[in-house]
Amino acid sequence: MKRKLLSFILGGIIFLSGCQKALELTSDSTPPGEVSQLQLEKLDVSVKLTWVDPKDKDFKAVKLTIYNADNQNQVRSVDVLPDSLKYTFESLAAGNYFVKVQTRDKENQLSEGVEIPFVFLSKSPVNVKNIRTAVYWNVLHLDWDSLTSKDYETVVEGQKLVEPVDSIIVVVDNTTKIKLQATATGAVIPDLSDGNHSVKIYTKGHSGYYSGIYQQGFDPITFGEKFVRVQGDGFDFYIARYEVTTEEYRKFIVDDLGILEAYAPYLVDPSKVEADARYKWWYGTDPKYTGTLYLLGFNSWEFTLDAGGWQCNRYLPNAAFGKITWEGAMLYSLLNYNGRCPTQNEWLYAAKGGPLSHGYDYAGSNDPDEVGWWGWDNGTTFLKPVGQKKPNELGIYDMSGNAGEILYEVDPNGTISTGKTIIIGGSFGPSHFWGNEGEDFSPDNVLKPKLTDPEIVKHTGLQTYNGLWRMGIRVLIPHEDIVRLPVNRHKYER
Repeated sequence: MKRKLLSFILGGIIFLSGCQKALELTSDSTPPGEVSQLQLEKLDVSVKLTWVDPKDKDFKAVKLTIYNADNQNQVRSVDVLPDSLKYTFESLAAGNYFVKVQTRDKENQLSEGVEIPFVFLSKSPVNVKNIRTAVYWNVLHLDWDSLTSKDYETVVEGQKLVEPVDSIIVVVDNTTKIKLQATATGAVIPDLSDGNHSVKIYTKGHSGYYSGIYQQGFDPITFGEKFVRVQGDGFDFYIARYEVTTEEYRKFIVDDLGILEAYAPYLVDPSKVEADARYKWWYGTDPKYTGTLYLLGFNSWEFTLDAGGWQCNRYLPNAAFGKITWEGAMLYSLLNYNGRCPTQNEWLYAAKGGPLSHGYDYAGSNDPDEVGWWGWDNGTTFLKPVGQKKPNELGIYDMSGNAGEILYEVDPNGTISTGKTIIIGGSFGPSHFWGNEGEDFSPDNVLKPKLTDPEIVKHTGLQTYNGLWRMGIRVLIPHEDIVRLPVNRHKYER
């Protein structure tokens, strides 16, 4: 009996659900009503608006927009929440305007709006125009159009008002205020910490009033995750925490430069390269230099680069890459970071911990195996993933062991090349250095030079357009160069 009753109930439920009409959901296509009792009050340099909200249930916000009546350009716009019932546009410059007040519903529909034209005889100065902003590495670059006497003049109803600008104010993160002359056309804000940042720009007039504020936020800076600043003993530079990996260099060669040729030639027009410290290495020491750079040292059993793509047999994507030429290391540093390779003195100062040095034998420890990978351990790949061992006092990894790192300096050679490559640190095998495959390259039979040993510097004998296994790169950016705008490589290419 119970089983029959249960079947009857289930059957009724199925019948009713089958007969039920599907619920149709329709969106509200009607915008909300308009505000009422809109009033405008002119203050010294500001304009105050008051109103009454509509009664619509889906009313979400009031949108207030001020336009220049002469050219119809938008001057400012803001959304305010229900029940606010008033808003003041601060530091509005003199001019012919109209304000448009619209309501917004929960479906983001705007009403047609209510408009009020008005003439404002303000003493607030004009702000700078065409502001351009950019963040490179940990530096904020700002520039704008130069102010002229014409910018100080406004004609309102036939009356010419003149309000000169006394100074331009830049505020970073609501904490750092920079006061610039009225003739300034930009500013450079260096050494920003990792994280979010914002900037405000406005002017101060001779009247003592301020202009409207330009404000912008930026994506979080992550520069400190990759670089550390080193200061002391006459040094001031940023140096990479990690050696450049195989994947990073692959992206540079293949994705960025679009090179898929066996010896990766990169052609530069020397006549277009400024002869300053950042670019002088492009000329080299050879007066017959043609502007051809070679970015990779090739050996087919290690890796290949051709139409089939980048094939690495001995270098893992996340490990330090070890077949870079001196020219490739320098170009990578310049185009990616406005940098270069370190000098021997810069490298040693950073490796020893800079101003935080504890006087260790190796970069971060007296135990070489605590901070570095040594030898090849007869494995199938050269070099190890970066940043796996203990860092030194500055938070820099792998300065002892792993890849040997190319120095900025080269051995003099004024005949057929731009010099001979010098490298430092790293894991190179027996004391013969290059040796051969028949020698024992295991960690127990490898030279582990201390930071004070002459053997830590290797004169490879390689021309700058060639490279051998386990020659890697660490980027250094002189502080005077990090504040400069990035190099536009297309300007120099042939």
